[in-house]
Amino acid sequence: MPITRKTSTAIVKAADVLGIERLRVAGLLKNRRLAKALSDASLSGFLTMLRYKAEAHGVEIIEAPLNFPSSKTCSACGNKKTKLSLSERTYHCEACGVVIDRDLNAAHNLRNLAASLTER
Repeated sequence: MPITRKTSTAIVKAADVLGIERLRVAGLLKNRRLAKALSDASLSGFLTMLRYKAEAHGVEIIEAPLNFPSSKTCSACGNKKTKLSLSERTYHCEACGVVIDRDLNAAHNLRNLAASLTER
């Protein structure tokens, strides 16, 4: 599914604050399976759209630190895994037993980060 202007507008209109993370795209492009999809996605163009629309709508964007472990941290209890391979698409927490899609877990962690930083 191509990323569109409508998508960025819908995201901004549905939020008071957005939590995002900057990815090391150069490293991800080394993976042949991801390279085409990432190149097609035009993530930088989408981020540009998101930023100017957020500013126009008064929505704050919180950017996670570069090494923020959004995928390795359990969104339910905060336990951090030391290793999580890219092939593991489901996050299994050894501490609390939660089982969740890896990307959804990361999204929850970014939401929690944005919420905690805006509460201050």
